[in-house]
Amino acid sequence: MHPDQSSALSPSVRGPWKPARHIRRENGALAVVPRTHHLSSPYRGISFEPRCSKVQDLVRRFLEPVEGPLGQAVLFDARMLHGSLENRTEEDRAVVVSGIFPQGSEIVTCFREPEAKAPIELFRQPPEFLLRFPNFLHDCHARPTMSEVVGTVPAGQVPQPMTEGEFLAACRLLGIEARDEMPPAPGPRCHMIGEPR
Repeated sequence: MHPDQSSALSPSVRGPWKPARHIRRENGALAVVPRTHHLSSPYRGISFEPRCSKVQDLVRRFLEPVEGPLGQAVLFDARMLHGSLENRTEEDRAVVVSGIFPQGSEIVTCFREPEAKAPIELFRQPPEFLLRFPNFLHDCHARPTMSEVVGTVPAGQVPQPMTEGEFLAACRLLGIEARDEMPPAPGPRCHMIGEPR
């Protein structure tokens, strides 16, 4: 489960998710935790820990599967916690994912060096970034190369991972209720990351 990394410092980025076949829980439906976009930091990147990384077992209790027939798409706020369920069938589950950005948005990504006191650096990407960046899902934790630094977030202001108590309190405040619809996670624990590795 993850929120998408920051691509534009805008609250209105949307993430269309369009399956190429009928999607059910058994073959890898999308699962979301509604309204968790309100918990998200504007500074999200795959090079540093997301806010919900320490509450992954608890978040599972709040997941809501989104099933749908072929031909329908799901449009959701990219800051919301989401991910795909395990495909427990023998059939492939192909999905088209993309992003919708407000017209005129600059593409700004976030990067943080691994040392503890490092700031978050904000990198303005060129307009062709989404089409030409060679490192999507390949060495994508490395420092950006086709961009310029346009700002920093000091280490003392870097959003920290939430505790279970903080997550539950935020859920109560936002009216997010546990659904307890998901079976226990099979196999090894899932690692919550900013984007798929």
